[in-house]
Amino acid sequence: MLIAALPHGRVVVAVSGGPDSTALLIALQEAGRDIVAAHYDHALRDGSDG
Repeated sequence: MLIAALPHGRVVVAVSGGPDSTALLIALQEAGRDIVAAHYDHALRDGSDG
């Protein structure tokens, strides 16, 4: 799996909140990685909190 190819240590992941981002976070967590999820709300969509 590609997760094994990542450098060791903390991994910062940019996430959108969609199903692909969520699946990536779950896979990294299950692989025992130290993860930080980063999200930026650009306020371009209706209903955005930004």
